[in-house]
Amino acid sequence: MIDYYQVLEVPSSATQEEIRKAYRRLVKKFHPDVNKNPGAEGKFKRIATAYEILSKPEVRANYDLSRSGPTAPIWTPPTASEPIWAPPVPAEPIRPKKTIQELKEDLRKELRHYKNFSLADMPKQKRMEYIDGLSQKDFAEVLEELKRSN
Repeated sequence: MIDYYQVLEVPSSATQEEIRKAYRRLVKKFHPDVNKNPGAEGKFKRIATAYEILSKPEVRANYDLSRSGPTAPIWTPPTASEPIWAPPVPAEPIRPKKTIQELKEDLRKELRHYKNFSLADMPKQKRMEYIDGLSQKDFAEVLEELKRSN
């Protein structure tokens, strides 16, 4: 098993800040664009993997448990397809910030605004842009209004 602490050249008691500093130092040293040695790319990938595991406290704790002895469960790093953490499911459904009454009032205001102007007064280009954003029902009403105005 790879010792990720050894890869980052830090003790197992290292703080998150020490791990971050070691990672940055080693990445600068072994980045394939900077270091053209044949083994540099492999070392760079091991450094990235070590940092990914040791920089997340929950993953690091699992890794540390797997290193503690032969009775510990075998730990493998998570793959890209398995999430390390999933957000908790909310206990109750998310409520809208507005009440139903407020939403109804907003809808009434919009309808009043819609009734107070005539599409026939709009320039053709603006009329087309307005019509593009309508639902089928609203579009049918607009067509009727245009027929009446022409």
